[in-house]
Amino acid sequence: KPWTPPVDLPTPVEEEVSMIQGRSAAIMRARRLIERVSGSDEPVMLLGEPGTGKELFARRLHEIGRAPGGPFIAVNCSMFDNDDTRAATALLDERIERAAGGTLFLNDVLLLPRQLQGHLALKVQVREGVRAGFRLVSACSGQPREAVKSGAFRADLFYRLSLLPVALPPLRDRRDDLPVLIEHFLKRHARRHGRPLRKISGAAMDLLLRYDYPGNVRELSNMLERGVIFAEPA
Repeated sequence: KPWTPPVDLPTPVEEEVSMIQGRSAAIMRARRLIERVSGSDEPVMLLGEPGTGKELFARRLHEIGRAPGGPFIAVNCSMFDNDDTRAATALLDERIERAAGGTLFLNDVLLLPRQLQGHLALKVQVREGVRAGFRLVSACSGQPREAVKSGAFRADLFYRLSLLPVALPPLRDRRDDLPVLIEHFLKRHARRHGRPLRKISGAAMDLLLRYDYPGNVRELSNMLERGVIFAEPA
């Protein structure tokens, strides 16, 4: 007989939602802000230290936005070549075209070359108010106002991209979420690498709970993945 899945089997969408782990006040505030701006097509800027999960939040915003069935195009702004403006402009235009009807996510937007900033500002201005365009979400790990003040980043583009800012908390400000995150990443990496699920010793757990995590959630994930890979077989 055909296999019938149990009624409580989670769907892929629910699995993606569960990737944003934690119930601390700081992370719940960020999640509420994402939900609040999801019904708008206006640009969103995600502010946070490296490793705080900005792309994960961008994907969540896309999933609950007006065009979840459209494409999600992620662009790392460090990929553009400062020396070849023509090629870089063509590459940016290609990403913009692919994002039509969906979301364009610009990661590390402060690294976008100055020449491309003007080009992007023009594209955003042309598409402003056009529902058939794309949702623009950017992420910033540095200090955008300092970049604007120094002239490294165009003020007009910054104020357009940051119309709806959402700050993501560093892991040290959401320590109550550490036990949940540790369990989540331990299970995830054990399943991914085909290793039997191992418990963490009390001493190791104590160290994990006390550490400040300058690399935030990404660093915690990497630490636990290394532990799963290097652990001796049970």
